[in-house]
Amino acid sequence: MSASAKIVLRKKPNTKGLYPLAIRITKNRRSTYKLIGHYIDLEDWDSKNNEIKKSHPNSESLNNLITLKLSEARKGLIALQTNNKDASANQIKKEIYKPRSNLTFFDFVDEHLEALQVEGKMNRLSTNSAWVSYIEKYCKVRHLAFQEIDERFFKKFKNLLKRQLLS
Repeated sequence: MSASAKIVLRKKPNTKGLYPLAIRITKNRRSTYKLIGHYIDLEDWDSKNNEIKKSHPNSESLNNLITLKLSEARKGLIALQTNNKDASANQIKKEIYKPRSNLTFFDFVDEHLEALQVEGKMNRLSTNSAWVSYIEKYCKVRHLAFQEIDERFFKKFKNLLKRQLLS
């Protein structure tokens, strides 16, 4: 898979006459673009070095952002190559920039418990509801992002359950 990621200044200006910065992902001579959300004047763009000229008031910050965005895209390309996934430029873009879900653990659990109830699996519903109540008592809040659930979370939760069992 020979794919590349590069920062470019798109050719079509917005209504204010500013040009959008974008990451171009190319695979098999097919390109797709991901805008990074910033627009600049044409004279502030150094096309030779693919960076913003120092004449722009926020050149340093924007060049750092460009470096960060390019790094993310290239890491995504490397990850896809590592997994031997052969994909088109659009599929690569979707894989690299897939949206992060705002679904919390308790949202997922509520859907799961509702499905168990609909399916008539009352024993399983009872058991899972008990586990959820333990987790809810441990968190003290019904907002738990999946990113917060890690090894440390499980160790602390396990210790809480041991203490409750010994009490």
